[in-house]
Amino acid sequence: MQGWRTQASQILAITGPYGPQWDALWISLIFHQVRVDTGREALTPLAIAHLERVVTFAFADNQIEQHELNEFERAVAMLSAAANLNTAQRHIDELRRRMLRGRSFTQVRSGELPRARSPHIHLEADEFTYLDTDALHVKYLAKGPMHTPGRIIASNKKLRFVGSGAGSELPWSKIVSVTAEYGKVTVSATTARGGGTYQVNDPEWVAAVLEGALRVAKRLVLAPGQRDSRSIPPHVKAEVYQRDGGRCRQCGAIHYLEFDHMIPLSRGGATSVNNLQILCRQCNLQKGARL
Repeated sequence: MQGWRTQASQILAITGPYGPQWDALWISLIFHQVRVDTGREALTPLAIAHLERVVTFAFADNQIEQHELNEFERAVAMLSAAANLNTAQRHIDELRRRMLRGRSFTQVRSGELPRARSPHIHLEADEFTYLDTDALHVKYLAKGPMHTPGRIIASNKKLRFVGSGAGSELPWSKIVSVTAEYGKVTVSATTARGGGTYQVNDPEWVAAVLEGALRVAKRLVLAPGQRDSRSIPPHVKAEVYQRDGGRCRQCGAIHYLEFDHMIPLSRGGATSVNNLQILCRQCNLQKGARL
């Protein structure tokens, strides 16, 4: 069975649970007079590892397209028929929630923006809001970070920060980029006033809405299936994942894995095998933007 498990692992990495090699794998069990239930039990941890791999690869470019969500569900269906996944249902449900959340982010970034109510601010006649949420503006001083509480309000016209005794607003034309890194949202602008770093409850969601609003305002919305600069080539993902053994390089975790740039993209890091590693979400957040 050890040889069979090794073969199953290799087939899952190359083709997934499909095709003639996958079918031949099960025929070999019958040939060696091994019970199918024995094969199902042996396959279960490999099936979970494969689903983790599918999700990790899908999130490598920070976008979840519909075909990637469909591929995840197809893999779940095929592996559920081949392995005993009943004991791992909560884990599979968590992976599914992660994929669905990622898909909603991708849709927002592509221009399918939500609408929010902002009754406490005055809007122009043709202005409406996409986002209104609590935020702390983080300003880094020599004596340490200074936090100013307030609200981030994003409309089709501009981005506002309304704080206690202070505030700012910027038209989208003066905003260069929006990123979510290590638990905070960073807005880069062509002027010093208005940009900065913000601490919010859900930085990934806030960044997705702001990025979508920016793209809509500048007519930079990605066409369906188009990838942005964070895309990692498939052969690079496969090589990094195999090198790191499908585990976090810091703590050895096998769940909630992410591709991490050792030298961050924001500091000029390359999207290459030598500059990428597998980290779990917790270790990635703890790493921060430090080198």
